[in-house]
Amino acid sequence: MIDDIHSTRPWSYEFESIAKRACNLFFAEFVRAAARGIARPYRALVRGCFRMISEYLMWRGMRALRKLDDQLLADVGVSRGGIEHVVRNGRHGRSLRTTGFYPRPKPHLPAQTGNPAAKIAG
Repeated sequence: MIDDIHSTRPWSYEFESIAKRACNLFFAEFVRAAARGIARPYRALVRGCFRMISEYLMWRGMRALRKLDDQLLADVGVSRGGIEHVVRNGRHGRSLRTTGFYPRPKPHLPAQTGNPAAKIAG
């Protein structure tokens, strides 16, 4: 019977273990929140840097295309006035199709013969 009492740990040990885990969780959450708070202002700065780099690369692409002569641009399928649009959106970008520069393909419908109402009723 005495062995049973001494073999179990006292409840203070369990309480201390739970307190340590709670303290570790609290500290970990505190560190995460602090990191988020520190990183938040820099996020906008990083986005701005990426935008500047992207704009610079587009500017370089436009500059390279503007150096080409009209015949070479025509061979590629780009007009001199469309260089910026091609660099920003691609040659066959989605915005060209939605703005109406390219005609939309009409769906192929089979020719109907006879009266369609007669087919439904019959």
